[in-house]
Amino acid sequence: MEKPHQIMTLEEVRHALRDRRLIVVAHETNLSYPTIKAILDGRQNPKYETVKLLSDYLLGIKSDQ
Repeated sequence: MEKPHQIMTLEEVRHALRDRRLIVVAHETNLSYPTIKAILDGRQNPKYETVKLLSDYLLGIKSDQ
């Protein structure tokens, strides 16, 4: 059984996305580019699941989905 891992905060995710190619992040996470851009710009407060998905991607953790 896997141990639960810590996820990044929304602010940490936003900071980490600043130097990323958002189109690549969108492709790899199956989120839309406009959604990721809105999160980065602070125009959207995402659900927990979205923050976790982005956090896992940014931390290099493979998703079960």
